[in-house]
Amino acid sequence: MWTSRCLARHRQMIPLAVWLLGAVILLALVGCGGGGGGGGGATGGALELALVPGKMTQEGSSNMDVLFATAKGTGVSGGWIENQQGVKIPGSDLSFESVTGRYERLLTRPTDGFPTGTYVLKYLHGGETKEYRPNPLSWTVLPRFPSAPVKMWDSFTRYLTVQFSSIPGASVRYFLRMYNPNSGLLRKETFDTTASEIREYVPDIGDMQVMLVGDIREGGVLKARILHFFQASQF
Repeated sequence: MWTSRCLARHRQMIPLAVWLLGAVILLALVGCGGGGGGGGGATGGALELALVPGKMTQEGSSNMDVLFATAKGTGVSGGWIENQQGVKIPGSDLSFESVTGRYERLLTRPTDGFPTGTYVLKYLHGGETKEYRPNPLSWTVLPRFPSAPVKMWDSFTRYLTVQFSSIPGASVRYFLRMYNPNSGLLRKETFDTTASEIREYVPDIGDMQVMLVGDIREGGVLKARILHFFQASQF
């Protein structure tokens, strides 16, 4: 008798358990939605905004000028960049980087491809469109890495080493970014340093493209981003 009653109660509980499981899955899916203007993730913390010029050298390719935008903070859900005429620059929607927890966009053009002037970062904050307008941007006096950085890979220890000459006359923080060369997705970002060598353990196996980043800062504020892109290689 006890066994029969127990089995009966168990059969009655099965539909409830299935319903609860379905509800949990549904809530998880709903929670994955994102905002506009390149949304797709949630940032947190204090509001951090940047819109800066930069220079990029590339292993085996030509040099480029870059325009970098980033937005982070509680309530931020996307954004885009406008030019001097207040027109949205094509392809400038910020996308969410899950590795950094930021919305970002890096635009590239051939040298002297960005006219000097005032650019505007439009960002979505708390459901409202707001703007960040830095001082006029110029690419003419920005430095590059003085010489070509060197990348070394030890497949036995799985340590990546990048050596480079420091950018003179500026306060710079250096770090590495590693991308999937096929999708362009950011896979890894190292801690920043003032040293001229970065050594990082890489557990992931596959093709990746390494970017060396030098962030020029004044009073802790990002003012320019200097980049070197290595060719994709096997790790």
